[in-house]
Amino acid sequence: MERGLRALAIMHQLAEAHAPAEIIAVGTEALRRAPNADDFLERVRERIGLRVRVLSGYEEAHAGYLGVINSTTLTDGYLLDLGGGSLELMTVEGRALREVQSVPLGAIYSRETYLHADPPLPREIRALRKAVQRSFVPGNLPPVLFATGGAVRNLARIIRIRRRYPLGRLHGLEITRKELRRLARELAAVPTEARRRIPGVGSNRADLLHAAAIVIDEVMELLGAPSLVVSGQGLREGLAWQAIRGESPVLPDVRAASIAGLALANGVDIASAEPTVEAADRIFEVTRALHGLGDTDRALLRDGVRLAGIGTHIDYYNRDRHAEYLVHSGDLHGYSHREVVLLAALVRWADSGTPDLAPYRAITNGDDVRRAAILAAVLGLARAIRRRSPPRSAASASTSAARRCASTSRPTLRSMPSSTKSSASAAASRPCSAAGWSPAAPPSSSCPPSAAALPAG
Repeated sequence: MERGLRALAIMHQLAEAHAPAEIIAVGTEALRRAPNADDFLERVRERIGLRVRVLSGYEEAHAGYLGVINSTTLTDGYLLDLGGGSLELMTVEGRALREVQSVPLGAIYSRETYLHADPPLPREIRALRKAVQRSFVPGNLPPVLFATGGAVRNLARIIRIRRRYPLGRLHGLEITRKELRRLARELAAVPTEARRRIPGVGSNRADLLHAAAIVIDEVMELLGAPSLVVSGQGLREGLAWQAIRGESPVLPDVRAASIAGLALANGVDIASAEPTVEAADRIFEVTRALHGLGDTDRALLRDGVRLAGIGTHIDYYNRDRHAEYLVHSGDLHGYSHREVVLLAALVRWADSGTPDLAPYRAITNGDDVRRAAILAAVLGLARAIRRRSPPRSAASASTSAARRCASTSRPTLRSMPSSTKSSASAAASRPCSAAGWSPAAPPSSSCPPSAAALPAG
């Protein structure tokens, strides 16, 4: 108890140093089960001045669900939240939490209750697996599984190191069941001290990580899940969402919120990028028959336009490289790792050069170099059009645009190589015809409607 009180006092001091508007303290499975929980909570109030709210199993699960649903693409499937004392398996349909199964099979509890030997005996491992099987009844949803919790992230870190994975982020990492089962067997085959020396194993989790791996592997077996996606957010972030958003804690659009947050953190107002977004959208649409890309790529292009300026405040002359770094290292949620790589390539290579995705072969698809080149070319062209359209009245802009269109013959886009892109500055010299707008068409379609109102830039 004294150790717990000291730890809480230190964390409370650290939190107070940041002058927060509110400090939220909650207890989970350990306090739900402890016979002296009331005595401990009273001492916390007296010594530290902190009121700790003990969450029910459902409240704990709901907070974990909010942390995951507001940072991932999970729509229909299952969510596993593995703590030290409890394990929650949640059913999610249409992004809504439908069912919660909470059992005392967290990493610490599972190790203390079932895995007594070090390393554990085969019969102990079988007993733990049977306990998992008895505890859960799988639903009829697709075998899509997301997982959160400290032990989950530690297992993901080990696998990321072994893969020599090119990205540093754990959030969104996909782990196959084959990888997890192999790791569970390896961790359970050696004693704690040998486990501690395995690259990626946290020193404070070496004595319980094998239990966590066994439990997760058995849940995947029950659900028939071929893989799981790691969430870097969970209970703590869910509590924050509850405090911030109140009765409507679920974000309506994870990607839009994430893009807006990253842009704002780097001094970019995404509203000012919308004219360029419209221009890029129009160029993409009129050239769709040539490049053959789909709506998913179009959405990625629009988000790339909104993030294109985030590196400017660091170094104007190397802004594209800094933008690429910020996309890789920022908290972009709702995107797969492949999509993060493509977004970073768009903002890096929009003005010149050919995207280099060689370091990310383990993540990207075979056609992604061509895809990134085309999208980056469209982004660069849209930005060039915006720069060549200073703010002025709509009437004068339309007249000027019509003259440019009428005096320029329409070029062909079929000569664009599939793996490279034309210079954005060269394409910008014929902004209307290069995008496929006909000079003979009515004024409303001779150039993109937004071109007349594009701000200077």
